[in-house]
Amino acid sequence: MENVKKIIILAIAIALGIFLFRVILILLNVLGFILGVALNVIVIVGLIVLGIYLYRKFKK
Repeated sequence: MENVKKIIILAIAIALGIFLFRVILILLNVLGFILGVALNVIVIVGLIVLGIYLYRKFKK
C-alpha cells in the first residue's frame, strides 16, 4: 500500500510539472508576441522620426 501511495504522489507531481511547464510556455509565447509587437512599433516609430529628421535637415 505504501508503494501505491508513492506512485500516486509521483504521478500527481509529474502531472503538475507538465501542467506548469505548459503554462510557462504559453506565457512565454504571449510575452514573446507582445515583445515582438512592441519591437515592431519601436522600429516603425524610429524610422518615421529618422525620416522627419532627414527631411528637415535636407529641406533647408
